[in-house]
Amino acid sequence: MKSAIVANSPTGGNCLNWASVVVSGANLATDGTCPGFTQVTPIQLNLGPLALNPPGTTATHALLPGSVAIDAASDCNDFSGNPVTADQRGVPRPQGSACEIGAYERTSGIDTVIYFGLTTAPATPTGASVTMGAFVHDKAMVTSIVNNIPFGSSVTFNLFQNASCSGTPAFSDTVNLTGGTMAESAASSGVPGARAFGPLAVGAISYQAVFNSGDTNQVPSATSACEPLQIQSSISRFVYHLDPDHTTAYNCTLEAKIDTNGDLVPDTCPAGTQEASVAVYSPHSYEVHVQVTNATGLTITERVKGALAAGKSASYSGLAVDCGVATISGNAMTSGGKTGNQVNWNATGSTSNTALGFTMTPGQVCTLRVTVTNTYNSIGEQPITGSWSEVQTEVSPINGSSIKMSSPGTGQLSVNVTP
Repeated sequence: MKSAIVANSPTGGNCLNWASVVVSGANLATDGTCPGFTQVTPIQLNLGPLALNPPGTTATHALLPGSVAIDAASDCNDFSGNPVTADQRGVPRPQGSACEIGAYERTSGIDTVIYFGLTTAPATPTGASVTMGAFVHDKAMVTSIVNNIPFGSSVTFNLFQNASCSGTPAFSDTVNLTGGTMAESAASSGVPGARAFGPLAVGAISYQAVFNSGDTNQVPSATSACEPLQIQSSISRFVYHLDPDHTTAYNCTLEAKIDTNGDLVPDTCPAGTQEASVAVYSPHSYEVHVQVTNATGLTITERVKGALAAGKSASYSGLAVDCGVATISGNAMTSGGKTGNQVNWNATGSTSNTALGFTMTPGQVCTLRVTVTNTYNSIGEQPITGSWSEVQTEVSPINGSSIKMSSPGTGQLSVNVTP
């Protein structure tokens, strides 16, 4: 192996399961498990997301400005000494004083990163996803390898309301560059005159920026990779554990569907989810976990409400939260008579639909747990909970107004009851 980068293993240990590996030249890794590699931090490596970087037809990690892999290869030959004249995308090597380490040769071009908040304030990168209510903007870095950025250059920020930068942009905004240096940044929400784009609803958006060179004979124009952003519900985890088994989290959620005769229509679990199976007439306990995450970059308040399975044999216990207050209210028949099956999670546990929510700071995660004990007398898909939803309030970073948003329902956590 030569001129390689091994980085950011999600399971820990980039090279833990490697057998004997012979390395040559300069190689980089983000931990100490790769013999013969130079260890660097992810910040020093500064890789872009895995993306279809032009002009390539296969995905690569771009080397962003300042990466220690730029111009750092010992030579431009492969392990056998044969010249390597192009990177994985077909871009000629080298572009600078030496070849880059890895599959990507950095050229004069444009890289983008999505940030929380206003273009006019210090900001934090969002990563690949945020929760609803976030305000964001895009920042582009234009770099040149040989000549200064020409005077009269600009960056056009295209904002798409999908995850693939496909179709016509919903908004476009062009920002003029000063020029005269080898690198220059620009920022925009994508919407002309707006310092941020938001509040974002559940779904997806994407940014793509275009560098418009003032003199293509000196520095070519360039287009950034598409940068998608997923916007998720603040209810980030909705699962249950069966009886004392806390190793398996079941997350099958079904929508209540009624046909024209008023009968419940059988449903199937969404792809990628799993469901427990229990025997009919057999009592079991289902520990429900509801997690709320604030990935908006703002301070918010949350008011969460959801139902638990009702029935003569249903009972509830162990209600606990680590933020705010939760109570159970309503009318449901249980073995002990009439009791509640509606969970109210807010600042005080109030049953009011206008109750104050509990406060969450940026990045905070809050969790609710409650155990449902029930015996099902019918086979097939049976609900453990009803659908849960939440109402979120925040203050707009643009004009200071109060914003209230509601998430889509989660669907019902369900169990498969067998004969």
